[in-house]
Amino acid sequence: MKKCFSALLATFAAAACLPALANPAYVEGHRVGAGFSKTKDVTTGFDLGLGGGLKLEYGYELNHIIGFNLSYQGFGESWSGLKVDGSVFKADADIGYAFDLQEFSVKPYVALGVALVNEEWSLNGIPGSSDLSDSSFLFGFGARATFMHNFYADMRFDYLMTEYSDLDQFSISFGYKF
Repeated sequence: MKKCFSALLATFAAAACLPALANPAYVEGHRVGAGFSKTKDVTTGFDLGLGGGLKLEYGYELNHIIGFNLSYQGFGESWSGLKVDGSVFKADADIGYAFDLQEFSVKPYVALGVALVNEEWSLNGIPGSSDLSDSSFLFGFGARATFMHNFYADMRFDYLMTEYSDLDQFSISFGYKF
């Protein structure tokens, strides 16, 4: 009787999952979005907040597993006479799996790519005190949720290692998928 009940329970569980498996999410296609990002320099023993800024992104979802991304993230902060303004351009691929939940899908992923980092430092209003520019490999992870086939929200954490500093970036963005 126990085996029969277990088999019956497993059959009902599998049958309950079939509609979600048979209803493919519309994850393939182009997407554009905007949001907010926060940047920290973690080179030293403490985190130096470099400020937040606007994030603009374009992406293409090839299928349920692979996506490609291009993004711009700005940042800026000032501390008693010392000021930094910067930007990061990124090109990466994300690898994960989009789980379909009828009108909703979630894709946890890891991202690998390259980034171009620019920082402009000024001391007491004197521009060009120390301008830094470097390219870097990036590693990231995050999750993207798609609602009603066309709207998405993406939360992501990236780590960049340049020659002169190591940066952490957290971002959240919202957008439209075509």
